[in-house]
Amino acid sequence: MRSKSDKKKPLVPSLRFPEFREAGAWEVKRLGKLVETITPPKKLQTTEYLPSGQFPIIDQSPNDVCGWTDDETAMINGEFPLVIFGDHTCVVKLVEGPFAQGADGIKVLSPTSEVDARFLFLSLQADPIEQKGYKRHFSTLKEKLIPFPPKDTDEQQKIAHCLSSLDEVIGLQAKKVQALKQHKKGLMQQLFP
Repeated sequence: MRSKSDKKKPLVPSLRFPEFREAGAWEVKRLGKLVETITPPKKLQTTEYLPSGQFPIIDQSPNDVCGWTDDETAMINGEFPLVIFGDHTCVVKLVEGPFAQGADGIKVLSPTSEVDARFLFLSLQADPIEQKGYKRHFSTLKEKLIPFPPKDTDEQQKIAHCLSSLDEVIGLQAKKVQALKQHKKGLMQQLFP
């Protein structure tokens, strides 16, 4: 985040893809000017969560999905992906398709045409809002300054693709590590009487 003293300084990342090195400075706007909030048709209580179902339920927990539902009247639809912000937990998620909101406490953010949803999601991960107890943080998030290159240059999309690809590799490695731990556990059960 930029301080008041350097607002006039052009904002340029220290690392840039070669084709964007001469593209100029990034713009900076408050997040509240870059998103619209979507109000869910209904919020599902934890007692309504199913262990399986047609649609995922998203809440402010660190889990990507906290339960399932078959209730089509609870579905949030829109132009996906959407960014989810946990108002109490400051957890940020990217949702790729229809879902239901679990309980209370999330803000569903639909980026304006100026910013790519994946880019915004990664930007909020790179510079997160600090959680200050179990209070609402969306008012702080709305005031957060977000630097971004013009969307029509494709720099946002290239950054998002690069970092998302790394997340996929990390996820695959995590699955391999988990499989190795299970294998080791099985071996230990058989190797020791």
